[in-house]
Amino acid sequence: MALPTVGEFCCCINLITGGKILGWLGVIQGVLYILAGFQLPQYFLGAIICLVVSGCWLYGIEKTRPSYMLLDVVVTAIGLVILYIADVFVLFAIVLALSSGKPIDTKEVPLPGIVIILIIANLIATYFAIVTYSVYKAVKELSEARLPTVYQAAPQGVTQGAKYPTLN
Repeated sequence: MALPTVGEFCCCINLITGGKILGWLGVIQGVLYILAGFQLPQYFLGAIICLVVSGCWLYGIEKTRPSYMLLDVVVTAIGLVILYIADVFVLFAIVLALSSGKPIDTKEVPLPGIVIILIIANLIATYFAIVTYSVYKAVKELSEARLPTVYQAAPQGVTQGAKYPTLN
């Protein structure tokens, strides 16, 4: 089964440019984690991970090296799976709260708003994961197209190394 891909970022931006935008957004996120880390030290590890992953992503796009981008693809996929698992727990908690028989004050806990935000967040995260994979696949295809052709061993009687093979 093939994973879905897109041809453009946000329907109008070149895919490679969109990948660079996502990479720089990751760098900005890492810097914000560093700033938050001054108050909450546990954010420093997240900042380092975010900066390393985003740096590898940007380097891989710039130098057409998909192996550097694979880390971001894997981290994005793991993050998406964790997001979906968390959504299941949140929806399960909502169902439990509704079935408990106790009245829920929707002014205090706006359940419809929570569900709408979950749906929108999942759609955006899924789209960015698809874009991430699409950029990786496009850069991988570019790198494979640029590989030099591999020369096969010359048949007996043919001298190799000349511009045109000659017979001995």
